[in-house]
Amino acid sequence: MSTDIKMEILNEYGVQSLLLAMGDSSVLLDASEIDTLIDELNDVRSDLLPFAARVLPRDHQFVVETNPVWQTVRNPLFDGLVVFLRHSGLGWIGFAIPNTSIIKLVETMNCRHECDDPRTAAPR
Repeated sequence: MSTDIKMEILNEYGVQSLLLAMGDSSVLLDASEIDTLIDELNDVRSDLLPFAARVLPRDHQFVVETNPVWQTVRNPLFDGLVVFLRHSGLGWIGFAIPNTSIIKLVETMNCRHECDDPRTAAPR
């Protein structure tokens, strides 16, 4: 059974809300309620099969943040760095990156020629 989900941004009395409708049911969500829903969907999705692809899909149209806000945190219990990136739609997303991966990331970021061609770049 497939039911279309319809979404519409409403501006009632100066406050924007999202009208989310499915079938005969609908709900009006403000920004904080949408944040809560996204967090809960993220938790559920991480447990569902199939898992998210481990390889970047080439045929997917991604939203790319330009000059994202980021912050790092060192945790004495983790041999690496916790990196938080702010996505305008998803909010803050954290990644615990081990030191070995940080070294590879820095090497990739400093690469000028051979890494420009994704066909010759080393897999991560």
